[in-house]
Amino acid sequence: MESNSEKYTLLAENNNVQVFHKWIGEIRFGPELFALKSIPKIEFLETGIYGEWNFTYKNFIFLQKWNSEKNADANIIQINTETLEITTVNENILSVFWEVKVIDENQIEFNFTNINKRFIYNLEKK
Repeated sequence: MESNSEKYTLLAENNNVQVFHKWIGEIRFGPELFALKSIPKIEFLETGIYGEWNFTYKNFIFLQKWNSEKNADANIIQINTETLEITTVNENILSVFWEVKVIDENQIEFNFTNINKRFIYNLEKK
């Protein structure tokens, strides 16, 4: 029988894609770390360490993929829920405080507040 810490729970859902997460640890005094799996199965998601942060917009799910279990160092990845393609949106973000806002239909602003960095991401037109 699985304990609660061994169970996956729903993290994000868009179109027919569901992403589930399971707690695996945390960065000292920082964010929690999770293993992911999805329906339908996306192999890429099962090989990394992720944060709980996520953002769903249009046919995309954005996730925080961690590069380190000890320090703030993460990438933003995007899942296209129509094609199941994975894109890395931004790499090596040395922040744990993230904000996101939609600027217009095809632009999203990511703001990393504790390092005073932001960038604008242009969605591919589908």
